Amino acid sequence: MKRTALSLVITLLLITTCGGAADRTNSIIEETWGETGGKTVKLFTLTNKAGMVIKVSTFGATLTYVSAPDLNGNFDPVVLGFDSLSMYLA
Repeated sequence: MKRTALSLVITLLLITTCGGAADRTNSIIEETWGETGGKTVKLFTLTNKAGMVIKVSTFGATLTYVSAPDLNGNFDPVVLGFDSLSMYLA
């Protein structure tokens, strides 16, 4: 179930381009975000060609951050989450 949700978020981000600049590329950055219950938790930062950014963790497919363009093309966070796994665990 978690992999399905993560796959869906990744797919939506990568196919959703808002007419971005040609010098940008899609990217996925994986980092270790913490550990809970003896398991490593990863945080994936996904960026599409338009500059939209989504951060999602393997801790229940938690969506921790989304930045999308407004009507004027300015990028602002539209989803705010905690910066660390420990904040979610608290």
